[in-house]
Amino acid sequence: MFLDKSICIINNFNYAHYLKDCLSSVFNQTKKFDKVVVVDDGSTDNSAQVIEEFKKEYPYLIPVYKENGGQLSCFNRAIDFVDNDSRVFLLDSDDIYPPDYLQLIYEKLLTINTDFIFTSAYSFSNNNEIPKSAKLNNQSDLLYKKTSALVRMARGVRGTWIGNITSSLSLRGSSLKQILPYPFEENWKTRADDIIIFGASILGLEKLFIPSISVGYRKHANSDSTLNEYTNLTPIKEKARQENLQQLINFYCEKFNLPIDPNFKEVLSEYDNLGSAKNMLLKDGFRLFI
Repeated sequence: MFLDKSICIINNFNYAHYLKDCLSSVFNQTKKFDKVVVVDDGSTDNSAQVIEEFKKEYPYLIPVYKENGGQLSCFNRAIDFVDNDSRVFLLDSDDIYPPDYLQLIYEKLLTINTDFIFTSAYSFSNNNEIPKSAKLNNQSDLLYKKTSALVRMARGVRGTWIGNITSSLSLRGSSLKQILPYPFEENWKTRADDIIIFGASILGLEKLFIPSISVGYRKHANSDSTLNEYTNLTPIKEKARQENLQQLINFYCEKFNLPIDPNFKEVLSEYDNLGSAKNMLLKDGFRLFI
């Protein structure tokens, strides 16, 4: 079934300086969103003023103001506004969509209407570098069929992280409502896109990577520090992250009635079914040891 309704969910915390550009990129799409939800995570700057100004012009914008709780708490709160028969696009408030992003995604969905899509991310530092089109190149798509057993077996090692940054993700509303809400908000104040990426895999969703289409990923001091914190973890933080990932896998295995340790035949079957997409797993360091 082709899903025509589109919802954009934007999470924001004290990014008023970037929020106007973000919202402008959403409302200036060549194909319009049906609903735009902005969850403000207790900002203390003038984010609310920016949001309310856009609300005056675009009545289908839904502002949600909440106490500060982190990125996962924003995702959990936004789920109340998600329709089952929709496709949901996640967007960080410091990033942007090139004007034809939504249109290109829906053109792609006419040929392969898959559960979960992630695209490339084009890095930019100032508005003069923002691409005029989301069309990045002519690279072929990669289809990841079911990867539930692979993720459960690998316990969330890098190679089974099949996705990209938050702003590149979109998935069916009904699927997102199976993944969320996720209860352990305190552990995922940042990098909550991992909840969506791992949860979708464990659920068994088919994933499509479209390298030829890109979002605009804004590089600035805060985004760089977040990335450094994630990639250069101290031993204590690395241990905490592994515990959080194990908790995540345990939670979804119980929710979806799946064994934490999958049958090895199931693992091999999923791996064989990846086809050309398995090359990306190998590139990212995932191996099957037999």
